[in-house]
Amino acid sequence: YHKAINAHVSINVAPHSSYNAGGKEALINGINGSSTRFGDKEWLGFWGDDLEITITFDRPTKINKIKTRFYNANGQWLYAPKEIMLTGNLQLGGAIVSDKQSIEYSENDILVTKVFDYSDHHKLIVESIILKIPSYGIIPDGLQGAGNKAWTFIDEIVIE
Repeated sequence: YHKAINAHVSINVAPHSSYNAGGKEALINGINGSSTRFGDKEWLGFWGDDLEITITFDRPTKINKIKTRFYNANGQWLYAPKEIMLTGNLQLGGAIVSDKQSIEYSENDILVTKVFDYSDHHKLIVESIILKIPSYGIIPDGLQGAGNKAWTFIDEIVIE
């Protein structure tokens, strides 16, 4: 259980029809995707799209951490993003804005996690958050799928 489960989620583009079994709600339903395969209904797949995911809470919500997880299987053309940006609309107006933050991982990492830690901000109360996730882009020469758009696979967005 986490704070986004009863929230509302929207995405600027629909997941690819082949990887959309759980619908957009799979991002905040409290169930992680499989750690060994990306084809279950909890992983959403996007082919070359830049993502903007908005989570809106029913009431102002204190947040401590936001965790995202991506599947990274380069042989199947799945690439975790290189960076991510988070913004949040504060309860009393204004916004929190994170600069684009790099996502550190090696090509051998199958599961890639990014955590935004706001636990030092004792009064960080938001009405909504927006995650901007640029696609990895075009698969580089010399790699499986070179010249094609990379897939982005994301599962549960956990908000503590």
